[in-house]
Order: sequence, then structure tokens, then C-alpha cells
Amino acid sequence: MSLLSLIVVFAVALSVRLIFLALHLRDLNRLWSDYEIGGARFRLAGWLDAMTLLVFAIVASISVFNIHSAAHPRSMVFVAALGLQLLTRFASQRFPRTNVSGTFFEAKLDFGIHILLSLLGAAGATLLASIYLWWRS
Repeated sequence: MSLLSLIVVFAVALSVRLIFLALHLRDLNRLWSDYEIGGARFRLAGWLDAMTLLVFAIVASISVFNIHSAAHPRSMVFVAALGLQLLTRFASQRFPRTNVSGTFFEAKLDFGIHILLSLLGAAGATLLASIYLWWRS
């Protein structure tokens, strides 16, 4: 697997989740109430989250397993780690309520914190991969 294929699979996985949420933008109250009772939309969101994470994890594992033949191994590790962290942290099943006063600011803050932590985690994984590649050479 190449770096480009890894990026494409990540973009498709994220797009599937965003399309699911975009389909419910007209009636978010119904979506949130269905999430609260564990209804069909909640189960569908969980299934989509699990499948997109599983597909990306398989592609990322294959890519990282073949890291020695990659043209840009550190970039591949960074994209794989960042994709796994973002897909894990931003599950459409846990889409926050934003229609209650004060929760929109909280959702923006959580979003920023999750992005920062994902970037730090991906940077840490890339550092470990760099040390491993340096040690193996």
C-alpha cells in the first residue's frame, strides 16, 4: 500500500461518517433523541463507525507492515496514526448536542482538544517509527 492509498482510504472513511451526519442536518433533534434511546440511527452510526475504523485499520496495518519498502515511511506512519486516532476520537455515534445553550462552545472546545491530542499522538508514533527505522538501518 502506498501513502496515497492510505490517504484515500482515510478520506473515504471520514466522508462516510460526515455524509451520515449531513443526511440528518435537517432534523438533528430527532437524531439526538434516537441516540439517547439507542434507536436504529444510533445502531447504524455505531455500525458505520466500526466498519470505517476496521477498514482503515486493516489498510494502515498493511501499510505499516510494509514500511521498509515505502518511499516515505515516516509520512506513512504519521498518516496511519493520525487516521486511527481521528477515526477513534470522532465517532459519529458520539456526535455532541449543539442546540442547547453553552453546548456549542463546549463542542468546539472538545473538537480542538481532540485534534491537538490526535496530532500529538501521531507525532509520537512517528518519532517512535523514526527511532525504529534509525535503529534498523
